[in-house]
Amino acid sequence: MYWLNMGTFRGPGGKAGGSWVNGNVVSCAIGGCTNRPTVLASGGWGGSGLPSALALDATRVYWTGAMPPTGLTAGGAVLSCSLGGCGSSPSVLASGVDDPTGVAVSGDSILWTEYDVGSVVSCPLTGCTAAPASVSSSQGGPTAIIADASGIYWVNYNGSLKRCASPSCTGGPTTLWVGQGTEAAITALAADNTNLYWTNGNPLATGSVFQCAKSNCAATAIALASERSSPMGIAVDATDVYWIEGGIYKCAIGGCGGNPTFVAAASGPAIAVDGAHIYASTSNEILVIDK
Repeated sequence: MYWLNMGTFRGPGGKAGGSWVNGNVVSCAIGGCTNRPTVLASGGWGGSGLPSALALDATRVYWTGAMPPTGLTAGGAVLSCSLGGCGSSPSVLASGVDDPTGVAVSGDSILWTEYDVGSVVSCPLTGCTAAPASVSSSQGGPTAIIADASGIYWVNYNGSLKRCASPSCTGGPTTLWVGQGTEAAITALAADNTNLYWTNGNPLATGSVFQCAKSNCAATAIALASERSSPMGIAVDATDVYWIEGGIYKCAIGGCGGNPTFVAAASGPAIAVDGAHIYASTSNEILVIDK
């Protein structure tokens, strides 16, 4: 397992105006690590810290930081580290990044979203020797981004779901689906070989969880769960879709009659699954739950 720790918030008297410090990237064996996870990259790279998104390939871990490593220009950064760790000296792939929110690996490219400026950009996994390449601009608050053999997908907070066939995105992105009203505020995205799944993170029983077929999203989109309260992270296995909203819930792929099953309490935004377990975050721990 790999995850991000935001670190500690420090401000004048604990009030607004402070910053996050000592964020880090850690790992732990799936079977457990006796509550002693391995710190792959420590707060020394963060200056003001706050790692914000995470992706992996076979050899490295990649993440975005809302604040730059010490000594770099103002703005965020995209960094990488060997799965074995790199201490306070990760590779800086891009600096001066504006509010990075999501990150994904596609082939030999690293892609990320920049929420404030509405951009999706990329550069080689070895780093940006020049300015990052624009994948798409003028997006409505891009957040989560994922990539697989079928393409690159991202969601916008304004309620739209987009796809590009490759990091170059020749001809521009395809709009797969556009939500209306409370179907906006898309915050998380997951996929399997056939479908896409996402959460609309509106609060107070106005959120929802959706599914659609990659091949024809607009015509196949269905609400797996409606009237939800701030659903956040989402994950999928061979039979079920899981998400967090003040607890872990699940619904069968294809629908559960609008009645998802409560699985366990959890308060954080992150969730992942494998064949045997559910992994979820709270404010100060990682939960491992048998299916």
